[in-house]
Amino acid sequence: MQNPDPLATGPHLPEVSNTLDQTAERTNTVDGTEADPPQQDVPGYVILGELGRGGMGVVYHARQAKLNREVALKMILGGAKANHRELIRFLAEAEAVAAIKHENVVQVYEYGESAGRPYMALEYLSGGTLAAHLKENGPLDPQVVAELLASTARGVAAAHATGIVHRDLKPGNVLLTEVGDPKVSDFGLAKRAASDLTQTQAIMGTPSYMSPEQAGGKTKFVGPQADVWALGIMLYECLTGVRPFRADTTEELLARILTDDTPVLGGVPRDLTLICRKCLEKNPTDRYPTASELAEDLDRYSQGKPISVRPGGLFERVYKWAKRKPTEAAVAALAVVLTVVASFAGFAVFERSVAQGERTRADEERQKAEAARANEEDERRKAQAGEKREMLLRAEVSRSEYSRAVDLAHRNYLANNWPRAVELLEGCPPELRRWEWHYVYRLCHGELRQLDGHKGEVTTARYRPNGKHILTAGTDRVARVWDAESGKELFVLEGHTATVYSAVYSWDGSLIVTAGCDPIVRVWDAETGRPVSELKGHTGEVIAAEFALLGAVVTYGSDRTMRVWQPKTGEQISSKASEATTSRGGDWPVVSPDWKQ
Repeated sequence: MQNPDPLATGPHLPEVSNTLDQTAERTNTVDGTEADPPQQDVPGYVILGELGRGGMGVVYHARQAKLNREVALKMILGGAKANHRELIRFLAEAEAVAAIKHENVVQVYEYGESAGRPYMALEYLSGGTLAAHLKENGPLDPQVVAELLASTARGVAAAHATGIVHRDLKPGNVLLTEVGDPKVSDFGLAKRAASDLTQTQAIMGTPSYMSPEQAGGKTKFVGPQADVWALGIMLYECLTGVRPFRADTTEELLARILTDDTPVLGGVPRDLTLICRKCLEKNPTDRYPTASELAEDLDRYSQGKPISVRPGGLFERVYKWAKRKPTEAAVAALAVVLTVVASFAGFAVFERSVAQGERTRADEERQKAEAARANEEDERRKAQAGEKREMLLRAEVSRSEYSRAVDLAHRNYLANNWPRAVELLEGCPPELRRWEWHYVYRLCHGELRQLDGHKGEVTTARYRPNGKHILTAGTDRVARVWDAESGKELFVLEGHTATVYSAVYSWDGSLIVTAGCDPIVRVWDAETGRPVSELKGHTGEVIAAEFALLGAVVTYGSDRTMRVWQPKTGEQISSKASEATTSRGGDWPVVSPDWKQ
């Protein structure tokens, strides 16, 4: 009997298919019982280190010499002695990834073989895995979870659109970019929707994330809804920090997946609870039909809109429970009948029944009150989230109008048309008013002050975002903070050994970063002037330093590197080479606020 092709249907990539055929012919007699040492010499690639390994493969951090870019180089652990099935699965994974073009799926750059060992070069992501992030940080904020899982679900939906079912979704197979965007990886167990590989009835996947149809060995019924189940497990884990089904042995775990109800999600917003329970329905037809519909419901939650799922009634819940556990249901029904019959035995039994009914009603009233409070809290959180999104959207839409208004106000001031200038300034939204607004406003009201204190040339001056403080720096190697209303010097930021050229506030006004002709960038508390951290890494003077919108500090130095830092800890997040000018005042690289480009 021939081994079935894991990707038996759908469009094939010629290079992968040819490599598969040629490699399979050479390995038909290999049993794969003895594994070669991991391959570390692939022409065109420089191995930088090992990223990780599993039961079948190893992944290296490498640099593609021809294009000078970092990649993740994946190879089979068995090398040239890998068995036929491992080779098929490895090369099928390359074809599966190459067939999916989506921003939330890891991209494949190249596939081939070296010295009889197949390899593939994949997109390198420096943010690690979602599993590592959860292990380090624990449960995530519900809003963050909704956005993260919505993006992941869209990547899974893109795979489904090409006819590919992942079958092994888990946090360890979701990689994160530098800014935290998720990308689905490791399609080693993926199959085409019409593939006959499932006829073997083999249980494949990671037990904790298996759907009931996988856990029960009904692999011919494993389709897109199995991936929806795994996304539901990940949603539960991201919200609570634990998986919903746990056991000491694999056999016990699979049994619980097949029969146990999903544990209650305590402290989780109601709509996210409903979405999670919808994903974790035992019957595949009761789940979201597609990963796209799951992503849409998560987006609705993030936007404060009603989701498509509604709570099931008591009859529906009892029916599903009885269908899932017929023996227990029969026992319960018999118990009800016996209770009714026994109620006729005497008045005492009747009294106890009445008392029990009263207690039940009291419990129901208490549960209703608790549900009302939870719903009220959920609505309050949604309202706050909606207000925040509305404010950010309004600021984004108004930013260009704000810049034009301030510029026009300045022109009117220079033309002695002060009333019009003031009118333009007062029309600017308060949340957008930064130092340039306060500067023109004080021009119009004749409130310019001279700040005396620097013992040399002043190189820069900035207003604090709230307009209450002024930050200056100069050739005297210090930065100074002044009260904008009185002109009084509040404190001096000392520590630099040369001229300070850059001195800026963070977007929320809580931090200050200073940099100049020495290689150390310094971060200060904007309210007290106390040092927060030192950013050490540049080997020459620092040309410029700025805060990105999400809070990171971006610096550019004469050593032709651009670096990103965590300001409160001083940790360097990344470093990139740049060919921009090293002269001050020239064109140095501009970075988007979220450091994506």
